[in-house]
Amino acid sequence: MYEWLALLSLVLQAATWLLLLGFGAWLYRGLHLRSLPWLGAYAALALPLSLVTPQLIGAVANREGLPAGWSPGQFVAWWTYGEMALGSLTSLLIAVIVVAEVAGLLARLSPGPERGVLRLLRAVRENAVPWGLTLVGLTLAGPLTAAILWLTGPAAGLVRTVASRF
Repeated sequence: MYEWLALLSLVLQAATWLLLLGFGAWLYRGLHLRSLPWLGAYAALALPLSLVTPQLIGAVANREGLPAGWSPGQFVAWWTYGEMALGSLTSLLIAVIVVAEVAGLLARLSPGPERGVLRLLRAVRENAVPWGLTLVGLTLAGPLTAAILWLTGPAAGLVRTVASRF
């Protein structure tokens, strides 16, 4: 019984991703949205990384090698604060990129003089590659740090000791 539910869930997730990819490709081809591939890369990275990162953090917190005086709970709490800050920054960046694309679409529909914020948003849209790379970098920052801490073992205690002084 449970195998069928797992299989149904997998099929529905695959259908969802295929629908999103197909619609995204159609939008990209039809409307020439420069940042859409970067938003797709974010979506493709964020889901699997959100499943793996907690496992890595749990493994790091359960190892010996935490800084002197730190409990696993303190380490996880500080890690969570850092992840929340990265997540907030990532959300802000996504909002800026999406608003820039919408502003670009509106500018195509009703051309006119650009002022202030619209000029800034056009610059964001025209420089989609650096903004997209920043988005992918922010998405990878937390999980890569967790993987490095997990791989370095006892040296991770030194890294956390140095970080705790700031």
